[in-house]
Amino acid sequence: MKRTVRSPHQIVSQRGRSTLLNALAGACFSFVAISNAYEHPARTPAYIALWALWMIVTLIWVFGVPGGAGFSKAERGVVNDELARSHQAAAAKVGLLCAMIGLVFLSLAGFFRIDLPIWTLPAATSATVVVIALFFAWLQLRYD
Repeated sequence: MKRTVRSPHQIVSQRGRSTLLNALAGACFSFVAISNAYEHPARTPAYIALWALWMIVTLIWVFGVPGGAGFSKAERGVVNDELARSHQAAAAKVGLLCAMIGLVFLSLAGFFRIDLPIWTLPAATSATVVVIALFFAWLQLRYD
């Protein structure tokens, strides 16, 4: 079966849509994992492992070029061009800003001896990863 040749716009849009869906699903799973991990202590290691795996996969969609995602070798070159690299850099800047805001918030809570729930740090990490992926997907889908 012969593959049809896709335009660069179609390829970039496919990666943007895939990243967007992965980010939204990651946000939903993070909510489920964080809320359930501490209610069922026997399941906590499984929830932690699956949460960490999902966050890593989400970041791979942004900063890596998923080879098993239906992209041929030629298409991976289009997906990983200079425009994609600039989108990755912009997403990394937004992610750094979100991470710093979260760290400042957590530090201030520590300085004022405010006891935060145990799920605060995983929630802040999830939010940072999801914001990075959503911003990158928005940049990719705006490619027109």
